[in-house]
Amino acid sequence: MRLRFSALMTGTVFAVSLLAHATPPPKSAAIKPTSSPIQSTTGPVQTKTHPVTTSNGAAPITVDGLAQVTAILNYCSHVDRPDADRYERALANILFGHASLEMKVDESSPTYGSAARSINVQLASLPVSTVVSACKNFLAGN
Repeated sequence: MRLRFSALMTGTVFAVSLLAHATPPPKSAAIKPTSSPIQSTTGPVQTKTHPVTTSNGAAPITVDGLAQVTAILNYCSHVDRPDADRYERALANILFGHASLEMKVDESSPTYGSAARSINVQLASLPVSTVVSACKNFLAGN
């Protein structure tokens, strides 16, 4: 179980790192219509199976991804207090460009709550030293 979760944590830290370093497409990139059933310029962009948050050219993030990234970095802030401000800045950088209204809508969804609870339960089952080490590794790559 520890190895499986360690791989999951490493993958999640890698995903968070990729999101933190993601660059939005150039403004000149043409936006083409898609076959998505729901598109909005005033709220979260979603499809039937994969809700996504985006605005102002920010890299899209699914509600699940938002919950996982937020839960992990908040947990890191809690277990690694000396670097708490660095985790908060990393989260702010990842979420930069996403409208606060969109974030509030996503954070109140059942999908967000379920994903955050799942990550928190998994993190709580690990030794704190393992989590702190993974968090420090994230900061080293951030």
